[in-house]
Amino acid sequence: MSPRLPFLVLVGLVGGSIVVGSAQGSRPTLVAAPRPVAGLTAPAVRPAAAGATWYCAGGTAQDGGLADHRVIVANPTDGEATGTLTVFPGRLELAGTTTEPAASDRTPTTEAFAVAARSRATFRLADMRSAPVAAALVELDRGGLAVEHQVVGANGGDVAPCASAAASSWHFAWGSTSRDAREVLVLFNPFASDIAVDASFATEAGVREPLGWQALIVPARGVVGIDVGQDVTRRDQVAATIRARGGGRLIVDRLQVFDGRAGRRGLSLSLGQPDPTEIALFPGGRVGAHTGERIVLYNPDDDPAEVEVHVQTPGTDRAPVQPFEMVVRPGRYEVLDYAAEDRLPRDVDHVTVVRSRNGVPVVAERVQNAGSQLSAAPGALFRASTWVFPAVQADGAQPPSFTVVNPDADHPARVSVDLYAEGRRIPRPELQQLDVPAGGRITVPVPMPLPAGAGSAAPAATAGSPGWRGASVVVRSDRAVVAARDGRGDGVVRAGGPGIPVGDHLDPPL
Repeated sequence: MSPRLPFLVLVGLVGGSIVVGSAQGSRPTLVAAPRPVAGLTAPAVRPAAAGATWYCAGGTAQDGGLADHRVIVANPTDGEATGTLTVFPGRLELAGTTTEPAASDRTPTTEAFAVAARSRATFRLADMRSAPVAAALVELDRGGLAVEHQVVGANGGDVAPCASAAASSWHFAWGSTSRDAREVLVLFNPFASDIAVDASFATEAGVREPLGWQALIVPARGVVGIDVGQDVTRRDQVAATIRARGGGRLIVDRLQVFDGRAGRRGLSLSLGQPDPTEIALFPGGRVGAHTGERIVLYNPDDDPAEVEVHVQTPGTDRAPVQPFEMVVRPGRYEVLDYAAEDRLPRDVDHVTVVRSRNGVPVVAERVQNAGSQLSAAPGALFRASTWVFPAVQADGAQPPSFTVVNPDADHPARVSVDLYAEGRRIPRPELQQLDVPAGGRITVPVPMPLPAGAGSAAPAATAGSPGWRGASVVVRSDRAVVAARDGRGDGVVRAGGPGIPVGDHLDPPL
């Protein structure tokens, strides 16, 4: 569950309709970075071409759990890949109670698998171990594949990339521990030694460093899920930093649940950001009578960050929106609520660019709502010529959509969108050779459901839920672009956010 919306001047096409942005009047230009961009040396999600090891931290592995955890491995290449998946059971500290897995389920378990060319493999962790919280380690025989994970619960579901690198620090700009909310941070240590971590939280009441989060031990090859609301209670906005001591490394995911008691509902999964960054791009968004959007900026640095937030509508004749200028104090956050800003056009899809003006990086997340549904997703930190989305589901009448932004203000891009399932490319001629204007964007609905037989992964490559309909989507371009899921549909927020970039070298998004 995460967001994103179609936009630009809309050109309707029949069949698998494609919503395309056309440049009218002056040429649209996305704001450029004024200096080299820092903070991208240790990304949480490295290029798929470079990564053969993936870490999926957040989720539960029990029937009726808070966030039933599945892992999806996509192989868009022309050759079979093999690997192993190891499930690590852990303890969950929730509502003041610590729950451990049964004695028979406390050790990690490993399963070998193969993924055929142009296919994907799906694993439900509860089919391998029963635990209140469980993480997965995917080790592949080569790069070029991409791994995401999905969570499903009573309040919704979400999908997010797994990490392809561990880090010593993790940051989250957004979170909530209000009475209708539950924020769980899942800490995964896949290595052979225990590590100690410290945490700090920024709320509207100031910065807190709860005693229970100082020198917290995450055991070797272990997982710990902790309800933030046990120590940081009844806060509408919580930003967080987790730091390992002594050079230790780990992976941290956030599970955010809203249970509907206060008129909002949803389940969000998000990987933390190891390093703040000077620039982030959010490919889509919309504010209207039934949709809202907030940009949350968090500064874990020791110096104040001077930030500009640019909201742009490339492909329209609208006058540029004056940038929002904000100062984010050290250890604090700022929230920009688009619904409260009169200068922002209503019911017009837009692109958001967050940029530091003084070189102090920040962590940026976008929170969107459609009706009562709420979700969050990070911005894109890279542009690439190929983007992979391993987990795309046929889960309703509204087809999933993908937004592509072309940051190059001088040259158009040509984009094709391909679906892969059960060892074959599913032909979609209407999704080939689409033009993205210079400095513009397009939104591409991908027709669903898939043809008969294309919905579930090949039996030899799959553990877990049979008949789970879906495919992998690959977006290819003749120049570097930013691609993300578009999460708007019939008043419901669905999985969104950037895909997994593919390439040996990646540049900042602008």
